[in-house]
Amino acid sequence: MSAWSESSSCQDLLKENVWVPSGDISVGIIGQGIVGAMAARMVSAAGIPVTGYDRDRSRIAELQGDVDAEPYWTVTKDVNQLAAADVIVVAVRVPADADEPDLTSIEQVCGVIAGFPEQNRLVIFETTLPPGATRQLSEQYLDVDTNDRIQVAYCPERLREGDDRSEILRTPRLVGGMTAAATQSACCFLSRVGVESVPVSAPEVAELSKLLENAFLTTGISLMGEITELSHAIGISGSEVASAAATKPTGYFPFRPGPGIGGHCLLNDLQLLRNATLLRSVRSPLIQALSDSCQGLSPSVIGFLRKMMEKAEQSLAGSRVWIIGVGFKVGSANTSNTPATELVRILRANDAQVVYSDSLVESFEVDQLRVEKIEPGTWPDDVSAALLLSGDRSIDLSKLRQRIPVVVDAGGSAVMPGSSDGIFSL
Repeated sequence: MSAWSESSSCQDLLKENVWVPSGDISVGIIGQGIVGAMAARMVSAAGIPVTGYDRDRSRIAELQGDVDAEPYWTVTKDVNQLAAADVIVVAVRVPADADEPDLTSIEQVCGVIAGFPEQNRLVIFETTLPPGATRQLSEQYLDVDTNDRIQVAYCPERLREGDDRSEILRTPRLVGGMTAAATQSACCFLSRVGVESVPVSAPEVAELSKLLENAFLTTGISLMGEITELSHAIGISGSEVASAAATKPTGYFPFRPGPGIGGHCLLNDLQLLRNATLLRSVRSPLIQALSDSCQGLSPSVIGFLRKMMEKAEQSLAGSRVWIIGVGFKVGSANTSNTPATELVRILRANDAQVVYSDSLVESFEVDQLRVEKIEPGTWPDDVSAALLLSGDRSIDLSKLRQRIPVVVDAGGSAVMPGSSDGIFSL
């Protein structure tokens, strides 16, 4: 059940002569990355015509097969084909650096929308934004204060890469409009797509809530890294500690030992949060410490690998190490900010030769140097150790210990058969 009543809210808006996205509407989505493409699939599945725009021509070509399977979804490299859309969803990335977020891409998008012919239109920002950005963009580019034909709402994506449509539909979405009418219009639209909405009082509430969600995950991953190091110092298994803590049914969210934090969202959103505190001169030692802490997990993994190799009378220097799974998480082909990158750097610095297997990742380079790929179904020669990161379902892990002297599970891989004999878990 939605947190609001669609029938009463939409009818109330109609009585007030406020446009709502009901009846026959069309949707345009700016940005066809993981978030934008999933949004397009969901809109198409609801029987609503949707046009996705992306300036990356290779991305448009990559999506064509998926688009052909969806009756209401088209893609284009001409943004003007979205000019008549009743609802425009913005799903472009906002990168954050050490000083401030770069809003250039989304400012350009707002400029394009502002240049479209005037009509009743709902604009929804899905892009993760720093607090206050929705208001700034709406007032500066979209003239929401004077143009009553355009409504703007912030509705951050809550997509976990690898989720299918049914899993996404089970996740409620925060909605913070520039006005109460914009909030309810966005809720009307989400209801038509089959998504539960949670209206909040202002865009800033939704913006900061999104950053809090990802900062929570980043905190848990970083904390588990430190607990893992302490476990090793004591002489016990970090994985067993994590499993033991996870038996508490409430008050604890389970995290597993792993090689670090990857993907676009967590690290970038943590930086957006840190930028927000700096901008407002808010003291935030925990957020600063978290930013420092999450960078140090890879050396810990290599330290554990070295220790296990020494126990097996192997040396890391001069060895051949097989990394299994280089996507940033289990079951993903996405290598953005993957922990595998830093692990390869450290291994190379220790005079180890690195090879990898990942049936989802065709090629993998670190610092413009190609990492040799071992094709699924084959076994590498002269390997001293295997480092399981995100894993690979094509590899029979039960045979790893029979063929490889040292096997370390560094990523909590979904294909790991528990605590298998001979496979060391962090």
